[in-house]
Amino acid sequence: MSEANGTILLKLSGHLIDLLCEDDEGVSKEALETLFAEAGIDLSQKSYSQQIPETDHDLFLHEGVESRNGVLAIIISGEDWMPVMQTLVKYGKEIEAYGSINHEHGITEFYALNAEGESYFELIDFEASFNTEREEEIIADWLGLIPDEIKIIYPEVFEDNQEEDD
Repeated sequence: MSEANGTILLKLSGHLIDLLCEDDEGVSKEALETLFAEAGIDLSQKSYSQQIPETDHDLFLHEGVESRNGVLAIIISGEDWMPVMQTLVKYGKEIEAYGSINHEHGITEFYALNAEGESYFELIDFEASFNTEREEEIIADWLGLIPDEIKIIYPEVFEDNQEEDD
């Protein structure tokens, strides 16, 4: 598995936060399936059936989780989280999801799904020079969809990007 890292933020009900925090090493496939169901995504539909990749031991690895004010932060470890976040922000509803993931092969993905149902997914591929000329615009658009409340709860997730945006 290729290396990827970043932090994702999920604004969820308490029972989902508890479920996603059950394992100290990762999030189980079953917990992610519950998250998708809560987001209104029916994984039995063919269009979604490939969205949760197979992982070793059906565990989506992380380097830590923390919950503040109903917002769960997951410090992800591994590229398996990338299609999970893409699916959540493209097709989800009734939850909020934010974050960015940096892949070792020069790709950075930005995700936002806010309470108004506005969805954002964009990537910059620094190795292939894809969207590199739009980096500031992409970051500004992404940050613009993230509520101030979320930025205040987890300022450390956005500090580097906000400096670039100022």
